[in-house]
Amino acid sequence: MDDQRDVVSFLSSSAAYGTTEPVEHHETHGSHVFLSRTRAYKLKRAVRYPYMDYSTVDRRRRMCEREVSVNRRTAPRLYLGVRAIVRNEQGNLTLANDTASDAVDWVVEMRRFGEEALLDKMCRRGELTLPLTSTLAEQVADFHATAEVQKTLAAARRLAGSSPVISRPFATPAPLPSQPASWSAGLGSPGGALTATVHCSTGGRMRASSAAVTVTFISTTSA
Repeated sequence: MDDQRDVVSFLSSSAAYGTTEPVEHHETHGSHVFLSRTRAYKLKRAVRYPYMDYSTVDRRRRMCEREVSVNRRTAPRLYLGVRAIVRNEQGNLTLANDTASDAVDWVVEMRRFGEEALLDKMCRRGELTLPLTSTLAEQVADFHATAEVQKTLAAARRLAGSSPVISRPFATPAPLPSQPASWSAGLGSPGGALTATVHCSTGGRMRASSAAVTVTFISTTSA
């Protein structure tokens, strides 16, 4: 696999973004995310899993382009594009545009938004209301209803292969903080679970997105 240590070190430095402010660095199993004051940059790790292949520079470029293309459908103001990481004449790494032919690596460039807007943060503040989640469920349903239909066997096989990986984290969901009483008034199911399920008709065809979306909220209550 490619050695990305120099790239990670470069993107972790404030000099990469022409600022002196500290840079936040977050890691997942598939990416490094670097947060400057106004921008977020996602570097895909040089890894290969059965469901995800970022093992070469070209694969990472194509997956960055694909991520921007897919996510601009729902967040066009956040996804700004793809940037190349190249070496200048002095041999130092620098950010360049997406037409660079000698890229060392590639990143997705996004507009940074406030952490307080994340749904888990809103939940902990008691601001994740039923009307908000209902609106979200409706938007997700609309998105799936208009998703591109994939009629090939290969598409079905890809979805079948990904399903166990996608569903595994939801097998034993972590409990969320207590919610306002209005959440359970007339809507609570046994055990304090509030479940909103949206089914999208596919007419027997496989869509690019999954055909059914289930949003489950676990409301914990004190004894």
